[in-house]
Amino acid sequence: MRISARTLTSALIMMSVCIAASAQKNNMDSLLQRLQELGKQTGIKVERIEKTHEYVDLGLSVKWATCNVGADKPQEFGNLYAWGETQPASEGNIEKYKFCKGDNKSFTKYCSDKNYGYKRFTDNKTTLDPDDDVAHVKWGADWRMPTIQECQELIDKCTWTCDSINGVNGYRVTSNVPGYTDRSIFLPAAGGDGGYTINGRSFSTTLNYRTKGGFFTGNFWSSTLDSDNPQNAGSLAFFTVGAILPGVTSVSINKSSNREFCKSVRPVHQ
Repeated sequence: MRISARTLTSALIMMSVCIAASAQKNNMDSLLQRLQELGKQTGIKVERIEKTHEYVDLGLSVKWATCNVGADKPQEFGNLYAWGETQPASEGNIEKYKFCKGDNKSFTKYCSDKNYGYKRFTDNKTTLDPDDDVAHVKWGADWRMPTIQECQELIDKCTWTCDSINGVNGYRVTSNVPGYTDRSIFLPAAGGDGGYTINGRSFSTTLNYRTKGGFFTGNFWSSTLDSDNPQNAGSLAFFTVGAILPGVTSVSINKSSNREFCKSVRPVHQ
């Protein structure tokens, strides 16, 4: 059966809309395959054009992306994810977490202690596989989530300053590495699950707790499991209490964040 160029053009337009609207990689792959089959019948070459993402070279061991997964601009929050999941999360619920059977003593992947594994399961994996790394899955082979060591390097070798872009609070992270001190990235206060105790007062952060009463926070996953307690994974966190406790700020590594908690992801590039 022959297909006219006009028919193929119409099909390309309609199917391209479907691809643009689809958030599922497997759906996009299937649609692309169908387009390629149609293209062969008319001699038209059909290729996927991947969206490109930018990074900043801060003179560190890896280059840091300019925006979060799910965002197009530095100040956009993007999506929040549970650790090792590749679909956006709406709640930090252990009962719905991908790699367990309903509680934090039944993990089915990334477990270094049989007391936390389903039927005493262990695999001793301490770093996310590429298929479970949302930065790699969504952005492609050259991108991945940072390790906890790379997050620590970002803290140690940069200056962190409270900043805002178009009214969105966050931190400006500027390199202290000689030759790179004019370069920076912006991390927005996108909230995320977690909590802090400051001067005896508790502050809880939830999915919608981004800026409230002068308090804002950002939480970013690493790809590193807490091998001593596999119900947790490492993350980078910042907060500013602002009007509640003026001048109190913190940027730190949290090695014990519940894996089902929802946090931002800022990719790195090798």
